[in-house]
Amino acid sequence: MSEEVSEQTAQKETRNKRKAPSGPGQIIRRGKKSWLCRVFTGRDAAGRKSYLNKTINTSRKDAEKWIRDQLRKQDLGLKLTTETKSTLSDHLDSWLKTIAKPRVSNTTLAGYDQQLRTVKNSIGKVKLKDLSAKDIQGLYAKLSPSVARHVHAPPCVVH
Repeated sequence: MSEEVSEQTAQKETRNKRKAPSGPGQIIRRGKKSWLCRVFTGRDAAGRKSYLNKTINTSRKDAEKWIRDQLRKQDLGLKLTTETKSTLSDHLDSWLKTIAKPRVSNTTLAGYDQQLRTVKNSIGKVKLKDLSAKDIQGLYAKLSPSVARHVHAPPCVVH
């Protein structure tokens, strides 16, 4: 009988000490319906491993979907982030500075800035994570067709 108890204890210890799977993504159970999702993002300047972490408080299937989505973004060369405080206005300012400015003339850049001011004044305070097609359609509804066309064009012209 004592052999059975020690064998069961050894099996439990082995189960609890299992090494996390190596690979680009991990899912670690944190509670009944809580999962810590981790995606390896590379190494920092000091050579330490860097991960993107997110807690998913629904099903394991949702956690697996989040991991797949992040790995797909990584494969496409997109920057992985869980930043939730960034607004549309912040994103448009960053786009003007980092993408448009090096590629267009100062006159064109000034035109883009003027056109995007309309967007920023209307829906610029919306967080990117909360931005929806309804917000954009609402903006277009307030604009005349020619202004809507010009507001829509700059981000599509220069990538």
